[in-house]
Amino acid sequence: MYPLLPILRGWTYIAKQQGPISVQPGKSIQVHIGTKPGWLVTGLGQFSGHADAKFGKLKIIIDNYKIEGTVYEIESSGVTSPIASQALWVSRYDTTNNVYALAFSPATPTPLAKEVSIEVIAPAVNPITKTAITSPTTIYAIFGLIEITSLDEFKESIKEALR
Repeated sequence: MYPLLPILRGWTYIAKQQGPISVQPGKSIQVHIGTKPGWLVTGLGQFSGHADAKFGKLKIIIDNYKIEGTVYEIESSGVTSPIASQALWVSRYDTTNNVYALAFSPATPTPLAKEVSIEVIAPAVNPITKTAITSPTTIYAIFGLIEITSLDEFKESIKEALR
């Protein structure tokens, strides 16, 4: 269905951005980006401000499916370039400037029936040293979504395209 979108009606592309914002350890920004059927196209969570920012977490919930991880976990797994599946990957791991980012960019957009939400969480504890993180983390989120705005119009345009 996704390749037919340019000739279909009843949908829109939504891009949402939040931040950069400085948050205390363990706090987050939540972006509720859709409540209608559609496709999640891309997502990014960025963490900066100190070396422990790499322990920041990105959580994406698509209907009842949850994708989550920390920059450190995903980088330790070696996933540092986009992969075709619905998985997170490390798009930036800059220890010189203490800027770290996780991305979600599947080969084809991920379908959703009704809802998608994103949470970018500042780290609270360094899992290696087990010490509390006391510095605020600057976090940033950006996501892209294709949303079906009128199901009737969308269905009708599908019928027309397939005639």
